[in-house]
Amino acid sequence: MAPQDMTAALGTRPDHCWGAGEPRIGYKGRVLDDANAESYWTRPMEEGAWPPTTLASATDMLLATFLAKVAELGMTFRSTSNPQ
Repeated sequence: MAPQDMTAALGTRPDHCWGAGEPRIGYKGRVLDDANAESYWTRPMEEGAWPPTTLASATDMLLATFLAKVAELGMTFRSTSNPQ
């Protein structure tokens, strides 16, 4: 999921984020020679501060948003486990 989609879904800005395929930025702000392999979005969660609902509700909302985006993109899941 793209960082901007996470931001829109959660209604708040991240402390740190980057998107898959975007150029990597080093700690000193220098653009590195490769690209990010994965998207990343982070923000501290504190009950009563953010999210504006309970942590359980925010987690449910995030999961629903993620699964809707997966469906919109036509992606599917497959199990890699080997049940016995």
